[in-house]
Amino acid sequence: MSEHIDKNVQRGKRAARRAGDEAADWAEPMARVGYAAKGFVYIAAGVLSAMAAFGYGGKTTGSKGALASLANEPFGQFLMIVLAVGLFAYAGWAMIQAFVDPEAEGTDAKALAKRGAKFISGLIYGGLGVYAARLSQGTASGSGGQGKATTWSAKVMQWPGGEWMVGAAGGIIGIYGLVQAWRGKELKFLESLDESEISPKERRGIKILGQVGLWARAVVFLMIGAFLIVAAVQHNPQQAMGLQETLATLLQQPYGSWLMGAVALGLAAYGVFCFAKARYRVIRT
Repeated sequence: MSEHIDKNVQRGKRAARRAGDEAADWAEPMARVGYAAKGFVYIAAGVLSAMAAFGYGGKTTGSKGALASLANEPFGQFLMIVLAVGLFAYAGWAMIQAFVDPEAEGTDAKALAKRGAKFISGLIYGGLGVYAARLSQGTASGSGGQGKATTWSAKVMQWPGGEWMVGAAGGIIGIYGLVQAWRGKELKFLESLDESEISPKERRGIKILGQVGLWARAVVFLMIGAFLIVAAVQHNPQQAMGLQETLATLLQQPYGSWLMGAVALGLAAYGVFCFAKARYRVIRT
């Protein structure tokens, strides 16, 4: 009897290993496609915003605005289909990182915070994938979601303790911005790359792109967090701003064109860095 049970246990273990191997077969390409799609969106948003800053057309925009602009270009609907697939792939990989923990982050407070951030990232990029899919079918608005931060913060403020929730969200986003700045300063972003595959010249380029990109993201997240905290303190959801409004605010400052242009180009640099991640990141499945 025990021998029969042992055989069933071994059979179950072999089946689990086969399932894991099959998952690994598709998880790595899914992750790499996802990083490339994320990079493309960042490049589009950054370039369009930089063009607006320096007076070469374009427009101040966030991720959704960039997708909406691209959808109106020749072959835009086909491009939206491709990007939707890529964004869903990135969302799926983020969820695997959050729940399966393939990179063995663990379950301490720091690890859970990182995995929680991956979960939120998965939701955001999954929603962006849905938006791209709707654009491909012509069923989504081309407004790019301007004012979304104001809309959701106004709704949350109607809840009991809503101002505290909005303020806490702003604090978390601000802390995430500080983490981005620290990762750029300490070159932590290089640790996830397979440097044995990278030439010294490529490493120098990736280092610059990663640092500039993370510092630009730090500026944006710190500003978005600050705006949310101000909105909570003043009980005024109109103070809440997303990426698009944050870049527009930079444009209104002294030397605004240079400020916004620098941040926008930094976001584009981060997009190029995402392509490097798609190529060289170590994917543990």
